[in-house]
Amino acid sequence: MKRLIMLIADDMENSKLISIAEHKASLDIFYESIEICPARNKYSHLRTAVTIPIFFLSSIYHTLKLLGKYDIKAIVSTGPGLVVIPALIFRSLNKKVIFIETWSRFTSKSFTGILMSKISNVFYVQNKTLLNVYKNAVYSGRL
Repeated sequence: MKRLIMLIADDMENSKLISIAEHKASLDIFYESIEICPARNKYSHLRTAVTIPIFFLSSIYHTLKLLGKYDIKAIVSTGPGLVVIPALIFRSLNKKVIFIETWSRFTSKSFTGILMSKISNVFYVQNKTLLNVYKNAVYSGRL
């Protein structure tokens, strides 16, 4: 995401960029940065069972709060699974959802990619080999 932001930063002078992530954004370009709890604990299935409902509710809360506070036109994600709930909310409100599949995928789909290929308005892949894997993908090249 940092590469994408640096590529488009000069064209965003009349826009406000907002970050929603598991860790607060370290870039000064963001107007607001929101930290939400991770959806899963990578080391404990028991903790994951506890964190998923918290993540789900937190994601809905922050997305609706942002939508009430700003006139958001689109959401852009570069791969993390935390985008799925905001993307569903955005699509239900006829707002644009742009997803960029992670650059680390060459021959297989990510779980988030599977979901977002059905949710997003535009679904980009960074490796040409993924055009055979995702039928509705657009090749963007590497960020």
